[in-house]
Amino acid sequence: MNDYQTLKTNVISAITKVAMRCDFILSATICCSFASSTKRRNISDIDVVVIVDTLNDTKFQHMLLKLELTMGPIFTSQALQLRINTTLGPLKLDDPNSVVLHLMIYDAKGYRQQVLEDPLPCYHWQQSELNIKNSLTYIYPTFALKPSDLLNASHNADEYIKPLLDNTLSYRKVDCHWQGSKEVPCHIIMTTRDRIEFAYRTMRFQMHDFLNLINRENREYATLDLPKRYFEKFDQYRNVFIPFFNELYYKKHSKDFSVEPENMVGKLRAFFEAFIDQFNDAFNTNATRHLIFRHGPTIQNKLTDDQQRFQGRNNTDILDIADASITQLIALIKRNKPTMTYTSPLLRAKSSLDTLRNHTEFPDYYCNDALIEMNFGALEGHTIGWAHEHHNKLFQQRQNGEDPSFPDGGESIQDVYSRIKHFIHSHYNQAQHNTLCCSHNVVIRCLIGHLMGIDFNQWHKIKVPYLKGIEVISCEAFGLFIDFDKKVEKQLFNTFFLPQHATIAEMENCATPNPSNTLQDNAIEN
Repeated sequence: MNDYQTLKTNVISAITKVAMRCDFILSATICCSFASSTKRRNISDIDVVVIVDTLNDTKFQHMLLKLELTMGPIFTSQALQLRINTTLGPLKLDDPNSVVLHLMIYDAKGYRQQVLEDPLPCYHWQQSELNIKNSLTYIYPTFALKPSDLLNASHNADEYIKPLLDNTLSYRKVDCHWQGSKEVPCHIIMTTRDRIEFAYRTMRFQMHDFLNLINRENREYATLDLPKRYFEKFDQYRNVFIPFFNELYYKKHSKDFSVEPENMVGKLRAFFEAFIDQFNDAFNTNATRHLIFRHGPTIQNKLTDDQQRFQGRNNTDILDIADASITQLIALIKRNKPTMTYTSPLLRAKSSLDTLRNHTEFPDYYCNDALIEMNFGALEGHTIGWAHEHHNKLFQQRQNGEDPSFPDGGESIQDVYSRIKHFIHSHYNQAQHNTLCCSHNVVIRCLIGHLMGIDFNQWHKIKVPYLKGIEVISCEAFGLFIDFDKKVEKQLFNTFFLPQHATIAEMENCATPNPSNTLQDNAIEN
């Protein structure tokens, strides 16, 4: 082991020791350049994402003191000073004689909010395998990237480069007090170094995130290989942008911040203008959009606990729908202007479409059996309590990760997945027109789980809200992508959030929390 590897091992050991001794720390993830580096230069900036149960000044100061006492001597022996940066954002504090520990601290709820508001950095952090106690995915996962994560309708090129135009670097300070904490927005005037590093980082991450989106993966691309891979897909002005990116790269890594590259702001703006044009061509002009939503609630959906019933194929009608509950869905229908409408043949789905027709126009619907709810066989119409009493083995099989068919001709999740997958292939792939679909909880779960690459055994946790639009984008160049807004995302994945599933004691023991009752998850909500 060389000197750098020894130093890196000592740093990881010190961070691990502090995290294990602070019982309020749920997760610590060592990420970014230090996590994957083999070069000593990356020791100068150590990024660690720390998730705590709740955050207050006592815990904050305790953690900082422990880190200083544990890590300080490691760097003193190297004639370096440890500095701890607790800001959230791109603020840099390093100098030639120091090592900066960039400590990004969130309480559990704050981290979930970070994922919902800005999933891209969280997606990067999840790449790291240097997880102490628990991974970030366990706290609250960032699933596959969505097109709207990279570009939404309000974006223009100047928004991407606004810090350069304003010459202002924005970050957030964690302000702790005895009762809790809050994030305080802060701003500083950018130096030439700040401007060059911002341009490099922004361009690099945009290319990186785009490749992860279209390749449906979460991986790190070698920096100098990145432009080649990106411009194989979006080749507009590659002869200008590749040399520009390489110049930014060499300035950053040689620490030559004496002067900006010529016309840096203009070239960066042109890069984002080209990105927006090509992205819109791929995901809008040369794509179709397929809106799918879950029917309105029925009286059976309002029951709770052991009175919940396996509604399944029972042909119950919906309750009255409040106008406010369909605002988002109506807006999407009006925007997409579907030319074909499909529905489950069950009454609650057809009635939902009939109600929507009072608010907007769309074509008459065709019933399609691929969209019908899961068949619960002998459990159809029965309560959870009854099912526990008469088919308890089925509950045990589900909790053990098995996927049995429901008795007396019922389906398994795999059966539902197979038919919605066939529907996707025949109606969404290479589709020529936008469509509208009304279906059910388990069916839409399978669609989301499939297109977002969520582990099959986790699909039962997806909670599909009623009457909220979810889009499947069929992109001629890159295939199928799923998209939805942040409010819908929070509803879909709420039960993936840590406090829904585990106690602090389970976390400290690195235990797998007791699985949700997957039969109950599939019952009343269908």
